[in-house]
Amino acid sequence: MHGRRGNPRCRPFFFVWFPMYRTLFLLVLVACGSSEPAKPEVSASAEPAISHWTCPMHPEVHEAGQTPCPKCKMDLVPVKAEAKGPADEVVHWTCPMHPSVKEAGQTPCPICRMDLTPVTRGELEGGSVVVDALRRQRFGVKTVPAEIRSLTRELRLPGAVKWDEDKIYDLSIRAEVWVEDLYEVESGQWVSEDQPLAKLYSPELYGAAREWLATKGTEREPTKLERLKLIGLSDKQIARIGYRKEASYSIDLPAPMDGVLIDFEAIEGDHLQRGATFGRIAKLDTVWVEAEVYEDEVALIPEGTPIVVHAPSGEPIHASVSRVEPWVDPKTRRATVRATVDNPDKRLLPDMYVDVVAKVDLGEKLAVPTEAIVVTGERRVVFVDAGEDRLVPRDIVVGRRAGDWTEVVSGLAPGDAVVHSGAFLVAAESRLRAAETYWGAAPSEEPAAPPHSMKAMDPGAPMAHEGMPMPAKSEASAHGH
Repeated sequence: MHGRRGNPRCRPFFFVWFPMYRTLFLLVLVACGSSEPAKPEVSASAEPAISHWTCPMHPEVHEAGQTPCPKCKMDLVPVKAEAKGPADEVVHWTCPMHPSVKEAGQTPCPICRMDLTPVTRGELEGGSVVVDALRRQRFGVKTVPAEIRSLTRELRLPGAVKWDEDKIYDLSIRAEVWVEDLYEVESGQWVSEDQPLAKLYSPELYGAAREWLATKGTEREPTKLERLKLIGLSDKQIARIGYRKEASYSIDLPAPMDGVLIDFEAIEGDHLQRGATFGRIAKLDTVWVEAEVYEDEVALIPEGTPIVVHAPSGEPIHASVSRVEPWVDPKTRRATVRATVDNPDKRLLPDMYVDVVAKVDLGEKLAVPTEAIVVTGERRVVFVDAGEDRLVPRDIVVGRRAGDWTEVVSGLAPGDAVVHSGAFLVAAESRLRAAETYWGAAPSEEPAAPPHSMKAMDPGAPMAHEGMPMPAKSEASAHGH
């Protein structure tokens, strides 16, 4: 073996082929390394921006950051912002009779074969609707101009009849007495002035009468006479004692005026101390009518406001508010207003229920018909006729409602033509076009019962998907009309 290594005939072969194999091996390595493509650098700005975060189960939830869903506590997912083009860019083509049809080009409608009309990005984001004259007539869509008019609000209030407390007289005793007899009187009985009600026994009255008779004609007479009056004797009773010239232990208690005897609780043999009250007499020629007003309407009914009282029978009675109680019942959240009403025929009886109507002048205000306003969550929307058969939704701020009209604080100008008949149908079609843009802009929007849309009224139109957003009720329906 050693001799073979030293064989000079083998050396040329090794030294010739080894450099060639080494070079070939290096070339293969270089070729393999250069065949891997270079990775392009990704710019952070290439990522589309996040518009908002939403819940897969509640798409109406829009949040600025990744927080748990406020309804189901699921993790919100990002929604990428779409690149917006010009307002006149055509987004898709649709059918005027079947808004659910959306095509990329101008082709015949697959349902009715009508020519499709373009829907621009401005219409899609603004929620505008194209309704031609034929469809307006078919679905009863009518417009009316917003106008400045005198608004009068009618408030119908529940009321009740009460005693006029200014016409109530207390039967009080100013001396110590005993009840000897009752002259067949009881609560609820009509009595006349000076009619005897009870026979009283009083040693104190007897002593005062004797002192007056003893000092009659002297300087002390005026003092003793004044004492009789302070005890409660009337001029007629004092004159009767002076005519008889004799004092008595017993004396009649007369009715001080005409009226109804109420709360008469005396019985024979009662011992009454000075200041005791055993009955009252009230007049019914005037009564109080008290009505309840909600706390947000109290400012509309100041003192002096004319009202009309409707009793269960007879003609309406006209009066005016004489007092507004300066507090609100914490349970009912209502305040009480009062009116003093003449009652000559005695047909208004205490604790009787009545209806009170107050007409309040709100002044000159910009207003639209109440049925023209679409209620969607906290927003109030009307559709304005922009010409060329186009109806554009517009957010407004409303004020007080007066009958069939509602005050518009901002959002409209006098003369703007708004849809007042069929507004909910127009809103339904507008939502079909711009459910996620204009109508989806209010996260606080409350779900509403889906009314019949124009498409649903068309017998040839397909049914809308049950999850399709539909318009909320109109302002008139929101108030029970």
